Amino acid sequence: MLEQHNLFIVSLDDQREWYRYHHLFSEFLRRFFRQRYAGQSKELHVKAAHWIEEHGFLEEAVEQLFMNGHHHEAQAL
Repeated sequence: MLEQHNLFIVSLDDQREWYRYHHLFSEFLRRFFRQRYAGQSKELHVKAAHWIEEHGFLEEAVEQLFMNGHHHEAQAL
C-alpha cells in the first residue's frame, strides 16, 4: 500500500519484500534525529543495535555499533 501511494519508500528486490526510505525522507529523519536527540546519540545507537540483534540481524547490529564508535560492544557481539 505504501509503495502504491508513493509514500517515501523504494523497493530493494523484485519480490517487493525489502524496502528502504526514499533518500530525501531518510535525510529528513536524520536531521530530525540530530536536532531532537542531540545529547543522546550514543545511547540511542546502542539501543538500536540491540534491537537489530534481537531481530536476527547480527551483522547489521555489529556494523551499527562499529560505525558509531562502540568498538567494545561490537566486539562482544
